[in-house]
Amino acid sequence: MVFLNLSLIFTTNPALASVLIYTQPLFILLIGRALGDNVSTLRSIGVILGFIGIVISVGSTNLNPGTLLAVAGGLSWAIGTIYFRRRLPQGDLLKLNSFMALLSALLVTPLMLVNWVFDPTVSQLTAAVVVGLTAQATGFVLWFSAVKELGPINAGATSVLVPVAAYILSFTILGVVPSAVEALGSGVALVGVGLSQFGDRLVRYRRH
Repeated sequence: MVFLNLSLIFTTNPALASVLIYTQPLFILLIGRALGDNVSTLRSIGVILGFIGIVISVGSTNLNPGTLLAVAGGLSWAIGTIYFRRRLPQGDLLKLNSFMALLSALLVTPLMLVNWVFDPTVSQLTAAVVVGLTAQATGFVLWFSAVKELGPINAGATSVLVPVAAYILSFTILGVVPSAVEALGSGVALVGVGLSQFGDRLVRYRRH
Protein backbone atom coordinates (compact mmCIF):
# COMPACT_ATOMS: atom_id res chain seq x y z
CA MET A 1 0.00 0.00 0.00
CA VAL A 2 2.94 2.34 0.65
CA PHE A 3 4.33 1.61 -2.82
CA LEU A 4 0.89 2.18 -4.36
CA ASN A 5 0.37 5.56 -2.72
CA LEU A 6 3.92 6.73 -3.49
CA SER A 7 3.49 5.67 -7.11
CA LEU A 8 0.31 7.74 -7.37
CA ILE A 9 2.26 10.78 -6.16
CA PHE A 10 5.20 10.41 -8.55
CA THR A 11 3.60 9.04 -11.70
CA THR A 12 2.30 11.05 -14.65
CA ASN A 13 -0.37 8.41 -15.24
CA PRO A 14 -2.17 7.42 -12.00
CA ALA A 15 -4.37 4.88 -13.80
CA LEU A 16 -1.36 2.97 -15.11
CA ALA A 17 0.31 3.05 -11.70
CA SER A 18 -2.80 1.60 -10.08
CA VAL A 19 -3.08 -1.17 -12.63
CA LEU A 20 0.62 -2.08 -12.46
CA ILE A 21 0.10 -3.22 -8.88
CA TYR A 22 -1.52 -6.20 -10.60
CA THR A 23 1.80 -7.40 -11.94
CA GLN A 24 1.47 -9.41 -8.72
CA PRO A 25 0.20 -12.58 -10.50
CA LEU A 26 3.26 -12.57 -12.76
CA PHE A 27 5.61 -12.28 -9.79
CA ILE A 28 3.75 -15.08 -8.00
CA LEU A 29 4.21 -17.22 -11.09
CA LEU A 30 7.93 -16.45 -11.39
CA ILE A 31 8.67 -16.84 -7.67
CA GLY A 32 6.59 -20.01 -7.49
CA ARG A 33 8.52 -21.56 -10.36
CA ALA A 34 11.81 -20.55 -8.76
CA LEU A 35 10.71 -22.28 -5.55
CA GLY A 36 9.78 -25.46 -7.41
CA ASP A 37 6.01 -25.07 -7.79
CA ASN A 38 4.45 -26.96 -10.68
CA VAL A 39 2.98 -24.38 -13.05
CA SER A 40 1.38 -25.60 -16.27
CA THR A 41 1.93 -23.89 -19.62
CA LEU A 42 -1.75 -23.00 -19.96
CA ARG A 43 -1.86 -21.43 -16.52
CA SER A 44 1.27 -19.43 -17.28
CA ILE A 45 -0.19 -18.19 -20.57
CA GLY A 46 -3.44 -17.29 -18.80
CA VAL A 47 -1.74 -15.16 -16.15
CA ILE A 48 0.42 -13.38 -18.73
CA LEU A 49 -2.59 -12.80 -20.98
CA GLY A 50 -4.54 -11.39 -18.04
CA PHE A 51 -1.79 -8.91 -17.29
CA ILE A 52 -1.57 -7.90 -20.96
CA GLY A 53 -5.29 -7.21 -20.80
CA ILE A 54 -5.04 -4.79 -17.89
CA VAL A 55 -2.14 -2.97 -19.59
CA ILE A 56 -4.21 -2.64 -22.77
CA SER A 57 -7.17 -1.38 -20.78
CA VAL A 58 -5.11 1.51 -19.46
CA GLY A 59 -3.88 2.35 -22.93
CA SER A 60 -0.47 3.60 -21.88
CA THR A 61 3.09 2.29 -21.58
CA ASN A 62 4.70 5.29 -19.91
CA LEU A 63 7.71 4.38 -17.78
CA ASN A 64 8.62 6.69 -14.90
CA PRO A 65 9.49 6.47 -11.17
CA GLY A 66 5.81 6.24 -10.30
CA THR A 67 5.18 3.19 -12.45
CA LEU A 68 8.35 1.54 -11.14
CA LEU A 69 7.11 2.04 -7.59
CA ALA A 70 3.82 0.44 -8.59
CA VAL A 71 5.63 -2.61 -9.95
CA ALA A 72 7.57 -2.76 -6.67
CA GLY A 73 4.19 -2.85 -4.93
CA GLY A 74 3.16 -5.81 -7.05
CA LEU A 75 6.39 -7.61 -6.14
CA SER A 76 5.98 -7.01 -2.39
CA TRP A 77 2.35 -8.18 -2.58
CA ALA A 78 3.45 -11.38 -4.35
CA ILE A 79 6.16 -12.09 -1.75
CA GLY A 80 3.66 -11.64 1.09
CA THR A 81 1.14 -13.91 -0.61
CA ILE A 82 3.64 -16.72 -1.16
CA TYR A 83 4.98 -16.37 2.38
CA PHE A 84 1.46 -16.71 3.77
CA ARG A 85 0.75 -19.78 1.66
CA ARG A 86 3.96 -21.53 2.73
CA ARG A 87 4.28 -20.48 6.37
CA LEU A 88 0.84 -19.41 7.67
CA PRO A 89 -1.85 -21.41 5.82
CA GLN A 90 -3.43 -22.72 9.04
CA GLY A 91 -3.38 -19.41 10.88
CA ASP A 92 -6.48 -17.62 12.12
CA LEU A 93 -7.37 -15.17 9.33
CA LEU A 94 -9.04 -12.61 11.60
CA LYS A 95 -6.08 -12.53 13.98
CA LEU A 96 -3.65 -12.41 11.07
CA ASN A 97 -5.40 -9.46 9.44
CA SER A 98 -5.72 -7.64 12.75
CA PHE A 99 -1.98 -8.00 13.35
CA MET A 100 -1.27 -6.90 9.75
CA ALA A 101 -3.36 -3.76 10.23
CA LEU A 102 -1.62 -2.93 13.51
CA LEU A 103 1.86 -3.47 12.09
CA SER A 104 1.00 -1.51 8.94
CA ALA A 105 -0.23 1.41 11.03
CA LEU A 106 3.04 1.50 12.97
CA LEU A 107 5.11 1.43 9.78
CA VAL A 108 3.03 3.89 7.76
CA THR A 109 2.28 6.53 10.43
CA PRO A 110 5.69 8.26 10.12
CA LEU A 111 5.12 8.58 6.36
CA MET A 112 1.96 10.59 7.00
CA LEU A 113 4.17 13.54 7.91
CA VAL A 114 5.46 13.66 4.31
CA ASN A 115 2.16 14.96 2.95
CA TRP A 116 -0.16 15.44 5.94
CA VAL A 117 -3.77 16.08 4.99
CA PHE A 118 -6.65 15.48 7.39
CA ASP A 119 -10.12 16.95 7.15
CA PRO A 120 -12.18 15.55 10.07
CA THR A 121 -15.61 16.08 8.54
CA VAL A 122 -18.44 13.58 8.96
CA SER A 123 -18.26 12.55 5.29
CA GLN A 124 -14.49 12.06 5.39
CA LEU A 125 -14.58 10.02 8.60
CA THR A 126 -17.47 7.94 7.23
CA ALA A 127 -15.51 7.29 4.04
CA ALA A 128 -12.47 6.22 6.06
CA VAL A 129 -14.54 3.75 8.09
CA VAL A 130 -16.29 2.32 5.01
CA VAL A 131 -13.03 1.89 3.08
CA GLY A 132 -11.34 0.38 6.13
CA LEU A 133 -14.10 -2.17 6.64
CA THR A 134 -14.54 -3.11 2.96
CA ALA A 135 -11.28 -2.69 1.05
CA GLN A 136 -8.99 -3.38 4.00
CA ALA A 137 -10.59 -5.68 6.59
CA THR A 138 -13.09 -7.66 4.53
CA GLY A 139 -10.98 -7.53 1.38
CA PHE A 140 -7.87 -9.01 2.99
CA VAL A 141 -9.80 -11.71 4.86
CA LEU A 142 -11.37 -12.80 1.57
CA TRP A 143 -8.01 -12.55 -0.21
CA PHE A 144 -6.14 -14.80 2.22
CA SER A 145 -9.09 -17.19 2.29
CA ALA A 146 -8.76 -17.47 -1.49
CA VAL A 147 -5.00 -18.02 -1.22
CA LYS A 148 -5.59 -20.76 1.35
CA GLU A 149 -8.22 -22.54 -0.75
CA LEU A 150 -6.97 -21.93 -4.32
CA GLY A 151 -3.24 -21.45 -3.87
CA PRO A 152 -1.29 -18.27 -4.66
CA ILE A 153 -1.20 -18.72 -8.45
CA ASN A 154 -4.93 -19.26 -8.89
CA ALA A 155 -5.81 -16.51 -6.41
CA GLY A 156 -3.30 -14.16 -8.04
CA ALA A 157 -4.74 -14.80 -11.48
CA THR A 158 -8.23 -13.82 -10.35
CA SER A 159 -6.94 -10.51 -8.99
CA VAL A 160 -6.64 -9.17 -12.53
CA LEU A 161 -10.44 -9.03 -12.46
CA VAL A 162 -10.18 -5.99 -10.16
CA PRO A 163 -9.59 -3.45 -12.97
CA VAL A 164 -12.43 -5.08 -14.93
CA ALA A 165 -14.72 -4.82 -11.91
CA ALA A 166 -13.70 -1.18 -11.51
CA TYR A 167 -14.91 -0.39 -15.03
CA ILE A 168 -18.21 -2.19 -14.40
CA LEU A 169 -18.83 -0.46 -11.06
CA SER A 170 -17.85 2.92 -12.52
CA PHE A 171 -20.51 2.43 -15.17
CA THR A 172 -23.26 1.13 -12.85
CA ILE A 173 -22.64 3.58 -10.00
CA LEU A 174 -21.18 6.66 -11.69
CA GLY A 175 -22.49 6.24 -15.24
CA VAL A 176 -18.97 6.33 -16.70
CA VAL A 177 -18.87 4.42 -20.00
CA PRO A 178 -15.58 2.54 -20.60
CA SER A 179 -13.67 3.36 -23.76
CA ALA A 180 -13.12 0.88 -26.56
CA VAL A 181 -9.54 0.29 -25.37
CA GLU A 182 -10.72 -0.33 -21.79
CA ALA A 183 -13.38 -2.76 -23.01
CA LEU A 184 -10.84 -4.61 -25.19
CA GLY A 185 -8.33 -4.86 -22.36
CA SER A 186 -10.99 -6.06 -19.94
CA GLY A 187 -12.03 -8.76 -22.40
CA VAL A 188 -8.43 -9.95 -22.79
CA ALA A 189 -8.04 -10.00 -19.00
CA LEU A 190 -11.18 -12.10 -18.64
CA VAL A 191 -9.92 -14.58 -21.23
CA GLY A 192 -6.60 -14.80 -19.38
CA VAL A 193 -8.29 -15.46 -16.05
CA GLY A 194 -10.55 -18.08 -17.60
CA LEU A 195 -7.57 -19.81 -19.20
CA SER A 196 -5.55 -19.80 -15.99
CA GLN A 197 -8.48 -21.14 -13.96
CA PHE A 198 -10.13 -23.61 -16.31
CA GLY A 199 -7.66 -24.35 -19.12
CA ASP A 200 -6.08 -27.37 -17.46
CA ARG A 201 -9.47 -28.76 -16.48
CA LEU A 202 -10.76 -28.50 -20.05
CA VAL A 203 -7.69 -30.29 -21.38
CA ARG A 204 -8.10 -33.11 -18.85
CA TYR A 205 -11.83 -33.33 -19.65
CA ARG A 206 -11.18 -33.68 -23.39
CA ARG A 207 -8.57 -36.37 -22.77
CA HIS A 208 -11.08 -38.37 -20.77
